[in-house]
Amino acid sequence: MANIMIVDDEPDVRLVVRMVLEKAGHEVVEANGAEECIERLSKAPVDLVFVDIRMPGMDGWQMVKAIKKYQENIPVAMLTVEPLTQETLEGKEIKDLADYITKPFSSEDIVEVVKQISD
Repeated sequence: MANIMIVDDEPDVRLVVRMVLEKAGHEVVEANGAEECIERLSKAPVDLVFVDIRMPGMDGWQMVKAIKKYQENIPVAMLTVEPLTQETLEGKEIKDLADYITKPFSSEDIVEVVKQISD
């Protein structure tokens, strides 16, 4: 199973995603923001990162770029309130986002994204 990081400033969101992923057999690491995310990645790489778009300080868009600079091939999936369009991704200069999940999401949404990225 995969080793997955969840980056979200909302503890309740991290808890829900963690519970779903652990139930599916994955190892989960949490971070409440960019600094903690990069620190944890420096100690132990992961197979996938879920990143919330709207966070204080460094937002999800900036964080994707920072993660990719640190670990270029790591898949990143965004957690977002609004659906993402190709124009949005191009405008933010995000070329290789693995996927995204629109909030509110179901446990099936999370598991399906991990399955698609892992295959």
